[in-house]
Amino acid sequence: MTDLASTQHLVDTHFSLLASYWSDVYTGDSVQSAIYRERRDVVLRWVDQLFLPIGSEILDIGCGAGLFSTSLAKRGFRVRAIDTVEEMRIQTSRLALAEGLQEQLTVEEGDVHRLRYKDAAFDLVLAIGLTPWLHSPASALREICRVLRTGGHLIITADNRNRLSHWLDPRFCPLHAPMRSAIGSLLRRLGALREPHAWMYSLPSFDRALATAGLAKIKGLTLGYGPFTFFDHQLADRIGIVLHHKLTNLAARFSFIGRGGSQYVVLARKS
Repeated sequence: MTDLASTQHLVDTHFSLLASYWSDVYTGDSVQSAIYRERRDVVLRWVDQLFLPIGSEILDIGCGAGLFSTSLAKRGFRVRAIDTVEEMRIQTSRLALAEGLQEQLTVEEGDVHRLRYKDAAFDLVLAIGLTPWLHSPASALREICRVLRTGGHLIITADNRNRLSHWLDPRFCPLHAPMRSAIGSLLRRLGALREPHAWMYSLPSFDRALATAGLAKIKGLTLGYGPFTFFDHQLADRIGIVLHHKLTNLAARFSFIGRGGSQYVVLARKS
C-alpha cells in the first residue's frame, strides 16, 4: 500500500468507527456539539445569502451523516453528496430517504483529490470539516476550483491552528507545533501511531492556499471556543458552553478573540 493510500485508509477507518457520532453530535449537549451547531447555522445562512436559483447544482464533499446535503436539497437545489467512507454514504442515503429527497439528492463515492465530474459542473461546493484530513490540500483545492463554474462559490472550513483554547494548554500550544509534528511523524513511521493526523492551518496560510488554487476569498470568520483543556483535563461541558458563548459575544470587540475560534469558515468565489 502506498503512503497516500495508507493515509487515506487511516482516515476512512477513523470515520467508519465514528459514523454514529456524526449522526448524533449536532443534537448533543457538549461544547463540541454547540460549536458544530453554530458552524452549521453560519454555513446555511451564507448559502441562503447567495440567493441561488432553485435547481442550482451543488456538490457536498465529505458529506458525513448528510445533514448539510439534506438541508440543501430541501431548499430546492440539486445536490450531489460524496464521501470516501461507506458508512457515511449509507447514513446520508437513509436520511435522504426518510426526508423524501431522493429526487434532489444523489449520494456517491468520491474523493476530492480526484473528482469524477466535468469542468464547471457546479454552482456551489461545500467542504465542511474536510480539510484536516486531506493528504494533498493543494490538489484538492485545484479539483474544487476545476468543477466550479466561473463565478461559482465555495464554502469551506479549516481547523484554526491558532485557536484560543490551544494557547492555554501547553500540550497544544502553537509554539510547540514543530516539535509535535516531528514526534508524530516519527511515531507514524514506526507504526506506533495509527490515528490519522488532523491538519490545522493559520488563517493567512489557508487564505493563500485558496488564492493559489484560483479561489478568491469573499469573507471569513472563526467560531467556536473550546473545548478548553489543560494537559488531559477538560473543563466541564456546562462551564465550557458558558465560556464559549461569552467569548463569542466578545469576538466582535476584540480581534485576538475574533481570530481565535477553533473553526475557520470561508466563502470564496472562482473568478
